[in-house]
Amino acid sequence: MALLLYDNPVSSNALKARFRFEAPALGFVPGRGMGGGPPDPAVLPAIAEAIAPTLRLLDELIDPSGLALGTFTIADIAAAPVLYRTAHTRLDLRPYPNLERWRDTLVARPAFTAAGPVL
Repeated sequence: MALLLYDNPVSSNALKARFRFEAPALGFVPGRGMGGGPPDPAVLPAIAEAIAPTLRLLDELIDPSGLALGTFTIADIAAAPVLYRTAHTRLDLRPYPNLERWRDTLVARPAFTAAGPVL
């Protein structure tokens, strides 16, 4: 039997986090989407505090090469859109040097740029 998104606690929590934290920072407006309204920078401190433990853990797990596992893998492809959006939400990744390097490496890839990423 197929596992639906909302039946999966991990996926469901990730989706809730996206709309609780990321959406206001990107100016989400129902019916108009991301960027449909002005971003709300006032939510950023709460976002940074709420996700800091996860960011610290990821920073420790990511290879210092700028790629998740030291070579380009599906993990990099999956993470690229989320990491890309951190620049638009102005989430400061400087305290997490491996994550910041990972984001910079991925968004600089010619294929990523050519794809015309959207929020």
